[in-house]
Amino acid sequence: MMVASELRSVRYKTAMRRTSLSRPISSALRDKILRRDRTFFDYGCGYGTDVEILRASGHQTDGWDPYYRADNELSETDIVNLGFVLNVIEDPEERVRVLKKAFDLARICLIVSVRIDSAFFEDCFGDGAVTKDGTFQKIFTQ
Repeated sequence: MMVASELRSVRYKTAMRRTSLSRPISSALRDKILRRDRTFFDYGCGYGTDVEILRASGHQTDGWDPYYRADNELSETDIVNLGFVLNVIEDPEERVRVLKKAFDLARICLIVSVRIDSAFFEDCFGDGAVTKDGTFQKIFTQ
């Protein structure tokens, strides 16, 4: 059985390599929440695919990730994305702190996305589970 510090140390493994925008960001563009006249910040951006694609299409974007883009600063912007970040935080109190911090950074809108399926669980841990890859996932319900 893993302990919290081991799970914290492998959070970076949950970052996904993508070639297109994530579903939350695609939805924000479609719904005109995210526009070129609004700044965008991806809090927990992983590899930064959304940031790079948006930047290439003329959006004012930046992102921060504790593993992949730790040198970037957290910054207040119009739209903040907290996409699939809360799922990988095994400590409920830390989850609340991160959510509050992301909310504080958003001037217009905070986009929050979480996983809602549980098909890949291996072991229960706290209020979530450990995956086959050894990472923590908190699965939320609607």
